[in-house]
Amino acid sequence: MSIPGLILSFLLLGKVSSYSDGELLKRYCKSMEVNHAFQTEQEGVGPFIVTVLHEGEALNPQRFHLTKDDVVEVDLVSTSTGFQGFMINMQNDEGHPVGSFSTPNNSSIVLLQCQGSSNTLTHRDNQQKSSISGQWKAPSTANYSVRAVVVGEEHYWNFKIVPPTTTPATTNMPTTGSPSPQAPAPSALPTAPVLMSTSPINEPSSTTATTNTPMSSHSATTINSTTEPTTSGPRLKTASMKGKASTTVLQVSKLGAAIPLGITSLLDWQPSSLKCYQAWSVVYFCASSVAFGLVLSEGYRVVAAFTGVVAVVSLLHIISSCYLPCPSHELRNFMIWVLRFLVSLQTVFTVLAIFAFLEPYDKWLQYVMAASTICILFFVICVVIYDCYTKCCLGWEVCSQKSCFHIHKLILICSTVVNMLLTVALFVGLFVS
Repeated sequence: MSIPGLILSFLLLGKVSSYSDGELLKRYCKSMEVNHAFQTEQEGVGPFIVTVLHEGEALNPQRFHLTKDDVVEVDLVSTSTGFQGFMINMQNDEGHPVGSFSTPNNSSIVLLQCQGSSNTLTHRDNQQKSSISGQWKAPSTANYSVRAVVVGEEHYWNFKIVPPTTTPATTNMPTTGSPSPQAPAPSALPTAPVLMSTSPINEPSSTTATTNTPMSSHSATTINSTTEPTTSGPRLKTASMKGKASTTVLQVSKLGAAIPLGITSLLDWQPSSLKCYQAWSVVYFCASSVAFGLVLSEGYRVVAAFTGVVAVVSLLHIISSCYLPCPSHELRNFMIWVLRFLVSLQTVFTVLAIFAFLEPYDKWLQYVMAASTICILFFVICVVIYDCYTKCCLGWEVCSQKSCFHIHKLILICSTVVNMLLTVALFVGLFVS
């Protein structure tokens, strides 16, 4: 494939992968957590109107009473520039999504079957929307509340249910008849659409994306270097200063990138950590390019070839990281695995470039390089096993509640400390001994 064709393939990914069947969102039906790391949560009254209509009468979205098989119309309307994503369901007093939705002739809405019924509405694509509507059927006579999340271009709003202040059923406002003397504040039965206010979610946020969603294998990328061969004739123990400098630049930049890259994998990909991630990706691309120029000027063609591959992969890594802020969960998860693969290639070819500098009699540097490689492999294995365990076995919500990521952080800290010590040993072996 030609280079222009490869670039066009990357540009087309955002379009062909931005449609979802909602399968990845099922685990958030109850908690309604938002794992979009590239939008910040906004509190207060959002620029959206949520209405619940029963037989032409407006109900309070925060709490209303219905009898079995009652059907209400739920509308979400933007009052400003529109929105890209949403999730809406009806929850009972126990906080479980219940009932069933229907959306006749609306291809932009996905019905999620959470806990066995189509009780949640969500978006199919990330196109701009001004309003959505659906009909919901009550499964039994009880009190219900609307739970909604709306995602814009830069912010999202999480409409949290206000818990009831009293437990008797008589405190709820019926849909017909005269008001009960124990009814709550006058806002309990509005006669017009309600601007729903937001409040912080008490439940811990999970990663993604991850996501996520995480990205833990990015931190295991440090390598160590040794002396390099001469351009011709017998291999000499003393390498040129350019060779030493290129090896040191490659190693130090890799270690410097490993620390923030690993940390960002634990921060749920917030906007600040994403910028840090992309900034260090650019730094490592520049460092590998400098190292490539140094070894090429000294005539080390094999080492230059390996280092050149590292620079190219680093450039692809920067391009791929630009697709992480997309609203599509499938595309974001796919790009996370693409980034992990690219980081693995960076590590492999960096290790090969360093080994190309090794001299048979440089035992000290051979030991340093072997220790660094073992540390990298051990870290990657630990992260992959733990990542699969937290996502597949526990799930993000359970893992967040149990603070499982403390083990992940401990592994990252231990690997970083060991690689820092190996970097010091490398520097001593190159410039002191």
